[in-house]
Amino acid sequence: LAMKISNDLPKWLGINSRLLMQFRNDRDRRDFVSEGAAAGVSAAFGAPVGGILFSLEEASSFWSPTLTWCAFFCSMISTFTLNFFLTGLEGKWGNFNVPGLITFGVTSQSGYKIPELIPFMLIGCVGGLMGALFNGVNVKFTKWRMKHVIPRRHIRVIEVVLISLLTTMVSFLLPLAFSCHDCSSVTGIKPGPGIDTCVPPDDETR
Repeated sequence: LAMKISNDLPKWLGINSRLLMQFRNDRDRRDFVSEGAAAGVSAAFGAPVGGILFSLEEASSFWSPTLTWCAFFCSMISTFTLNFFLTGLEGKWGNFNVPGLITFGVTSQSGYKIPELIPFMLIGCVGGLMGALFNGVNVKFTKWRMKHVIPRRHIRVIEVVLISLLTTMVSFLLPLAFSCHDCSSVTGIKPGPGIDTCVPPDDETR
């Protein structure tokens, strides 16, 4: 649909805009098909990432990082728009709890509201900055390791031993640093018979 609009609709309406003319090439037609497939599957199933994967595997003959971002943006907007209007038709404008058209009988009662999008965006920005920081530190550490660790065989052996000891100590000591609590009242999931729920002695009679 996006490909036909960008190519045929201006011709029918007699519009010769340079902004639309620049999309009349094989590459952009191919990208529009990939992005449209991703947006359609995302809206149908309420799964933006699934739509991108479907487009990558089934609807695309060429893929690039730029196309990934465009397809993700189209999938996100299509899912958001469909969810907005479906909840509005149910009389719940701004309460997003209908992820897609095809739900296989599964309904979601724990949706989100428009004001909650602000902390979602803040979390996304913070996560992106932390990811960029991690990548930068990882690149510098890898360069330092290639220069000082890899050329020396005995240091590589010591590195493996230290990493193994550190991983074992953290895996063993970290659970001991926090007490165990019964979360069945929060999650609503009751433990099965014979399963220790770590209830403190004072609460065993409850």
